[in-house]
Amino acid sequence: MTALSVVMPTYEAAGWVAGTLRAVLAQDVDDLEVVVVDDGSRDATVDVCRDVAAQDPRVRVVALEHNAGVSHARQVAVAQARGEHVWFVDSDDHVVPGAAARLLAAARADDADVVLARARFVYPDATARPVPSPAPGTRSGPDVLRALLRGEASGHLWNKLLRRDLLHPEDFVTARTHSDLALAAAALGRARSAVSIDAHVYDYRLRAGSIITTRRSRSESLRVVGDAVARTAAAHGIGPGDPDYDYFRCRFITLSAVKDLVTATDEPDVARLATLRAEIGLPQLRALAARGDTRRLALALTARCSLPAHRVLLALAAR
Repeated sequence: MTALSVVMPTYEAAGWVAGTLRAVLAQDVDDLEVVVVDDGSRDATVDVCRDVAAQDPRVRVVALEHNAGVSHARQVAVAQARGEHVWFVDSDDHVVPGAAARLLAAARADDADVVLARARFVYPDATARPVPSPAPGTRSGPDVLRALLRGEASGHLWNKLLRRDLLHPEDFVTARTHSDLALAAAALGRARSAVSIDAHVYDYRLRAGSIITTRRSRSESLRVVGDAVARTAAAHGIGPGDPDYDYFRCRFITLSAVKDLVTATDEPDVARLATLRAEIGLPQLRALAARGDTRRLALALTARCSLPAHRVLLALAAR
């Protein structure tokens, strides 16, 4: 069995994918494969990837005829992967030299199903913001699932190494955005053990104009992803009334979706907005207060009670 499969979905990334592939192939791991699945690009992305594959047999390229979203591309890639461990890498990001070896070494040293590491968001102006990651140490998968619900561990895939058998077909939800959160939660829920390491492995590059969906469609994605995470949490006895779950649902799903709907340039979905506002009750407010999240507590109160005041707070937060 191959030690590591790097899964790389691509979509119209002709200007960046060769550099990202070179960085992955330069990782100090002897037993490595890269599975690239192109999600119906209309530019030269597939040709660039095939040129790299022609020079390095560790790269395999699958070209999908139609664009179906990153979740589907990842599912196709995982089905093709042969590695014991999987690392999800986006086609236009920066992979730190030596990162793969550190992730694999941690997995082997602790016999861990999941390895979590440090990463950053890097903005177009070159400023950066760290991605949440738990303090170094070993935990059970359900404990890390709770850390994800509390916002102490991120729901991103690219700062995690996952044992491939944690990834089941039903976990690849059909959502245009945020589908990695559902998959990460499902994997953490299945993990026997997880280890967090103090190593920076990844820079996620945010590019101007990279968002391809409307705010309204993002709101729908949040609903789908939120329901998927709820199913994973319920399997571990975590649900409404649990402070960790209430905090997650209010912070990551309800408030994010409300923001997208009230700031959308098109006509908001009034019925959906009313449903979201009704989800903000005393348990959710208590969960936000218990976490000391005063900013989101204020946003939740105004979202529930006064949309004009909520818009003012959103505008102030955006400054």
